[in-house]
Amino acid sequence: MVALGAQESIAEKALQFLILTAARTGEVLGARWSEINLAEKIWTVPAYRMKSGREHRVPLSTAALVILRDMNSLSR
Repeated sequence: MVALGAQESIAEKALQFLILTAARTGEVLGARWSEINLAEKIWTVPAYRMKSGREHRVPLSTAALVILRDMNSLSR
């Protein structure tokens, strides 16, 4: 994680987010801002994107929120 944190690419940020949330690669790569509630610190992956076919709510750690805020500033 330390080595990844030193990188500034989107791929490294995505990998860090994947590790922190224990999500599948496809879920992370397909994530949409509309699925993320920063105030409640929850990422809700809709059922149609889940292998199980059920909605999945992922609690977001402080480190995951930092990555999301970094990515949000890059997308503007």
